[in-house]
Amino acid sequence: MMRNAPGAGKFLFLLLLLPVFLGLAAMLAVSLHDLLPARRPGRGGSSAALSMPPPATVPDEKKPAGMTASPPRGQFSQRQNAGGGPPELSANPPSAASAGDMTKNGTAGMTGAASGSMPDLREQADEMAALMRTLRDNPNDADNLNKIAEIFIQAGDWTRAEIFLNRALLSRPSDLRPRFLLGISLYRQNKIREAADIFEELLKSKEDPDTLYNLAVIRKYHLNDKAGAEELLRRLLALDDAPPETLEKARRELQ
Repeated sequence: MMRNAPGAGKFLFLLLLLPVFLGLAAMLAVSLHDLLPARRPGRGGSSAALSMPPPATVPDEKKPAGMTASPPRGQFSQRQNAGGGPPELSANPPSAASAGDMTKNGTAGMTGAASGSMPDLREQADEMAALMRTLRDNPNDADNLNKIAEIFIQAGDWTRAEIFLNRALLSRPSDLRPRFLLGISLYRQNKIREAADIFEELLKSKEDPDTLYNLAVIRKYHLNDKAGAEELLRRLLALDDAPPETLEKARRELQ
């Protein structure tokens, strides 16, 4: 019985990773759908496009007001929507607190949702395959778990991003970056209270301007706590190292 335990563990791990490869296959299928021309009208005169499964996204009815399911390329939009809803959360994670800082592995600038171009998706698929091979030998590698989570963030797949961010934090709880991204992933799934808890926990480790801003947005627009939001924004404005764009957003919210 004991000799078969490692083999059984690997089988269960591969079974867990099956949805990951199915998600990548769906992403590639959608990209092909965008690149291939629609069918010519049939005898009945109707034009039928190729039918492809969409990537996993947050349903419209579950999105927070004023939000899109996926961030634009580069970073999350900082603009307020035309209907006057809540502004987008800031996507500038604080510096990681451990030696395994993701910024040291070439992922300092988090890209946005998948653009649909085949080269990008192929690169992501190749990178994912390499990461999965590494995880077979070391399922608790925090750096690789973080990288996989960020690939799902790029694709707007917040549910799978949450899974891998949680696993990364179990392996290395001191990392601030994955905890920040987990807060955004939860918010994008309309898990507002859980997202607020993550940002509050982050502030116990570091008085980070973007974390203050995100928690202020949640309190003001979702938790009906305008006084709490104002207090957070004033703490942000008092910081010496706050980025100018974050300061400007904070001033707008206090007007």
